[in-house]
Amino acid sequence: MRVHLACTADPCSASHSHRRIVFSATKTSLSLNRCWRGLQFEHNTLRTALCGRHPPSAVAQMTGVRPQRAFQIVVAATRTWGIGSKGDLPFSLPGDMAYFKKLTSQTCSPKLKNAVIMGRKTFLSIPEKFRPLKGRLNIVLTSNPPTAAAATGAALTPACNTAPRAPVIRAAAAADTASVPTAAAAAAGGQDENQAPPAAQKQQQQQDSKQALANQQQQQQQSQLQQPSDELLYAASLEAAMALLEDETRAGCIETVFVIGGGQVYREAVASSRCSVVHLTRVEADPPCDTHFPDITAEGSGWRLWSCARPKYDNSTRYQFLCYTKDAPAAPTSSSSGSNNISQDVVGQPPVLPSGIASKHDEYQYLDLVRELIEEGCRRGDRTGTGTLSKFGTQSRYDLRHAFPLLTSKRVFWRGVVEELLWFIRGSTNAKELQDRGVHIWDGNSSRSYLDSVGLGHREEGDLGPVYGFQWRHFGASYTDMHADYSGQGVDQLAGLIERIKINPECRRLILTAWNPAALPDMALPPCHMMAQFYVAEGELSCQLYQRSADVGLGVPFNIASYALLTLIMAQVCGLQPGEFVHTLGDAHVYSNHVEPLKQQLANPPRHFPQLLLNPEKRAIGEFTAEDFTLVDYQPHKTIKMQMAV
Repeated sequence: MRVHLACTADPCSASHSHRRIVFSATKTSLSLNRCWRGLQFEHNTLRTALCGRHPPSAVAQMTGVRPQRAFQIVVAATRTWGIGSKGDLPFSLPGDMAYFKKLTSQTCSPKLKNAVIMGRKTFLSIPEKFRPLKGRLNIVLTSNPPTAAAATGAALTPACNTAPRAPVIRAAAAADTASVPTAAAAAAGGQDENQAPPAAQKQQQQQDSKQALANQQQQQQQSQLQQPSDELLYAASLEAAMALLEDETRAGCIETVFVIGGGQVYREAVASSRCSVVHLTRVEADPPCDTHFPDITAEGSGWRLWSCARPKYDNSTRYQFLCYTKDAPAAPTSSSSGSNNISQDVVGQPPVLPSGIASKHDEYQYLDLVRELIEEGCRRGDRTGTGTLSKFGTQSRYDLRHAFPLLTSKRVFWRGVVEELLWFIRGSTNAKELQDRGVHIWDGNSSRSYLDSVGLGHREEGDLGPVYGFQWRHFGASYTDMHADYSGQGVDQLAGLIERIKINPECRRLILTAWNPAALPDMALPPCHMMAQFYVAEGELSCQLYQRSADVGLGVPFNIASYALLTLIMAQVCGLQPGEFVHTLGDAHVYSNHVEPLKQQLANPPRHFPQLLLNPEKRAIGEFTAEDFTLVDYQPHKTIKMQMAV
């Protein structure tokens, strides 16, 4: 069950006795410092090689230094980052509760368990019959761990209350004695010199009352907490809890460490260098909240989206499971069930994602398809004579709500994606327009020799005929050449599509097609990405592309980015938010001369997808230029060259 909501901070959880000590070399010891750095580099290299493959205890034995364990946060928050209201959850989501249990309980190795760290109020917010959370090591942060007496409930009896309250009782007795005048003073009608003035007496009594109340509250807290056990430990701070888990007796027994609340614990955890992953349930609602989680999407936060699951619904509330990791070039790794060699999350190393996570990085869909085609594809011939490994009928889904699916396992020619799409939108069929902008992706199919080979020798070089853009803007018009003015001719599918989305968003005829059988003989190349259907729900615009022929190595990364971009443009023009891009492939194939380059690409783990910003001032489909798109934080692997089959 979801338990992070305990809201107000537990003061004890904020104590942080451990501090990192940093030594800096003076000018007189620079040479010694250089030698030390050299040794340290060799040592860290060894640690880096070992940490990903061995638990911290094993690394400690091999290197003499115990690596710091990292932890991951699990939290559910509203759109405004609210996580609690008056000590309770502001939403009821059974599906989120089930995911929380799976995420924090499931391990790759049946011999290991996970640990959950929480504040005292969070722990006490769990129904008593579920405390501690089963199948996990629970660590509760509190400065008042239970005593043996408190655990039995005896602490509430007067006999057991005597010892803890002795200082208070003594102070009260001293105050009472001082308030009685001595006989001499009474006889003289004066005040004993040892007697405190009335104002001081009142102040002392107030302090005594506060102390007595604090002691009573402490005893009540202790009485509510259970005794430590194999599944329950107590620690005074987050660092102290991590120290317990790094102890030799536990270091090899815990797979993943999760921090699950409440508010103050979260704030400390997000700021910690030990925090490697945030598993966020984003709740599409904004109920009143008095406790909030830090905004990890704010600029400069250092956090970036890694993966996201498809939205779900509970009690008419929509929510989505998201995974954020630190902004670093090294990609997270995933645990695999049944593995005998379990990696653990270590500070300074790529995070190890838990086996119960709801989603993988979207790019793995593409990489998995590449691997499947190479290993299991049907060997077939093709019109180019190159030969392919093929599969019929595949589908991938890319979330457009939080990031832009520009593949990172190799660099994709982004400027080419933008210029070609704008060329389509203009309805142009002139490949020379792209050449003038430094984009040469259509050169092979518009060359003199190619046009002659497909029976279009009467065409000027660069004239592709009534291809994609022409069908989008002038479907059915008679084609002359690339210089003619076709204004008002044929059906402007794109303009009509935008109008229908605005007027009737639930229409099931939101279609954009480039497949015109009557015009196919006049095209230099029949359309591969032939039909797109758009869909509006929850104020979001999604697009599904059917691609009859998919060059997975060279073309598909381009196609994913192109239609994702088209969806973002259409959403802005229609006053909607982007939703999903669904990519359906008919003949999905890898050319035989692409196999080796693709094997290189498969060795490159994905990195964070970038963000794409559109100029918000542009509201008409024909207004956009290449300068209206800003790609943020695109950090791919290097370009991998592949020869186009013509």
